[in-house]
Amino acid sequence: MPTGRLTYDDELRELGAALRREWGVRQDDRVLDVGCGTGATTRDAAREASAGSATGVDLSADAIERARALARADGPGNVDFVCADAAMHVF
Repeated sequence: MPTGRLTYDDELRELGAALRREWGVRQDDRVLDVGCGTGATTRDAAREASAGSATGVDLSADAIERARALARADGPGNVDFVCADAAMHVF
């Protein structure tokens, strides 16, 4: 039964839409998405940077595994994911 309240996923969709309107990713950009979770934003950025690339990084091995699976199933091909601490990782 709907409560009229947004779910976490609803909030993420709304925030993602606002981010995409403002981020200004260009076709040849190379994007780094820190704290990418399961990679929805990273995949969106890779689609916009179609002649560039997008890399998502997150500490959660489970999230990165899911992000990779989603990218394999749905693309795009110019995206990759790294399980690491972004503050310590050498990119």
